[in-house]
Amino acid sequence: MLFVVGTLLPASTAQNHELANSTYSPAPRHTDQRAKPPALRVLTADEGMAVLSAALESRGHPDLETDCSHLVHAVYERAGFPYSYESSSTLYAGSNEFRRVQRPQPGDLVVWPGHVGIAVNPAQHSFFSALRTGLGVDLYDSAYWKERGRPRFLRYVTDAPATNDAPASTGESNLKTAASTEPHTPGTRNASFATREDPQAQSAPARNIPGLPRAKTVRSQRPTPEEVTHALEQIFNETGEPVRGLDLLNPSKPLIVFDQLSVERVHLQRDRGWAEIRITGALKLSAQKTKSSKRNESQRWLLVRLDRDTWEITVPSAEIYIQSDTAVRMLAHQLAALTEENVEQAGIASEKLQLSRLLSVFLEKP
Repeated sequence: MLFVVGTLLPASTAQNHELANSTYSPAPRHTDQRAKPPALRVLTADEGMAVLSAALESRGHPDLETDCSHLVHAVYERAGFPYSYESSSTLYAGSNEFRRVQRPQPGDLVVWPGHVGIAVNPAQHSFFSALRTGLGVDLYDSAYWKERGRPRFLRYVTDAPATNDAPASTGESNLKTAASTEPHTPGTRNASFATREDPQAQSAPARNIPGLPRAKTVRSQRPTPEEVTHALEQIFNETGEPVRGLDLLNPSKPLIVFDQLSVERVHLQRDRGWAEIRITGALKLSAQKTKSSKRNESQRWLLVRLDRDTWEITVPSAEIYIQSDTAVRMLAHQLAALTEENVEQAGIASEKLQLSRLLSVFLEKP
C-alpha cells in the first residue's frame, strides 16, 4: 500500500502559494450586456429648417392632406421626421413625440386646441398651415388667432444622432459661397452695395435671363413715388417664373434678395430723371461671396420719358432683384429636390445644410 506523506498547509497559506505560482488574471467584470436606450434630443435649427422647407414646398404637392393636423403630419414625414398621427387637440394637451418650448424656431409646431401649423419666422410670428383660403402663411399673433388663445410651441423629439456637425453659430460662414470678410465698420448698415450717383453709369450686364422683366412704363406726365413703386411691384411680381431655376448658392449673376422696396422721391429733368429707391432687408449673393446679414440699401434707378404722358422706370441690369418670398420658395424647391433624390452623399448633405442656413437668413428680420 502506497502512502503519500506531505505537509498540511493552512487554507490561507495554500491559497497564497497557488497565487504565487500562477499567472495573475483579474476576475472578469460583470457588465450589463443590455444596450442603453439612445439619448433623446430635440431637432436642431438646421433640421427645423428642413421641416420648414418641406412645408413651403407642400403647395406643389396636392397629394398632401389639407386638414391642418394631417398636413403637418405629412410635412414631417416628408422631411424625414415621422411620428404617430395625433390631432391638434392631443398635441396641445401633450405628446411624447414633441417637447414644449417657450421660444420657437422655424419648423416647430404652433398649436391651439383645434388647430396646428408650422412656425415659419418666429421673429415675425408667422406660421404655415391649412387656412380658410388654402395652404398659406399667417401671423399667429393676429386678432383672429388671438381669439383662440395663446398657442403652444412644440419641438420634435428624436433619438437619431444630429446630422449637422457645425454649430449653428457658424451660420453663413459655411455656405458654399463664403461669407464676406470685409470689415464691418460702424454706420455702414444703411450703406448701399453699389453707389450709383449717375443713374446711367451701370456696370456691364452678365448673361441675361430670358423673360426677366427689366422695365415698366408709368402713365403720367410727372410720375409720383407711389406710381413708380406700383410699376416696380409689377416687375417683381413677374420675376418669379424666369428665375425659378437659378442656383442661389452659385448664381451666374449677382442677386439682391430683399424684403421690401419703395420709392422715396422722384427727380425729373426734361426727358430724363431718376427714382430714389429704398430697399429694406437686402442680402447680396454672388459666386464670389455672400453677405452674411441683411442690410438696408439706397439706390437711384433710371427714369426716361417715352412721350408726353409716359415714363419708363428701369431696374439696374448689373444684378437680379428678387423678393424674399420668391427666394424662399426657390430655396424650398431646391431643398425638396435634394430630399427626393434620397442620396446619402457628403456633397448632397453639405448642400442641403448650406441651403437651410441661407433660408434661415432670408427669414430673419433686418
